Amino acid sequence: MNNYENIKLDKSIYKTGSFASQLEKLDPSKAYTGTELAGLDAFQRQLKRFDIKVSGAGSDAIEKF
Repeated sequence: MNNYENIKLDKSIYKTGSFASQLEKLDPSKAYTGTELAGLDAFQRQLKRFDIKVSGAGSDAIEKF
């Protein structure tokens, strides 16, 4: 199982910097070099984890976040 699937998302992540930068510290992108997740940042991996679509006709409603 990949690390991005095990991160506990809660309000404490917001305390010390941006949400995206804190996710990147918890789940560095360099660990995904050469995998199907290469090219995604930590925030994008969380969107994938929860199957949240953010653009296009099939975008999810804000309630899914």
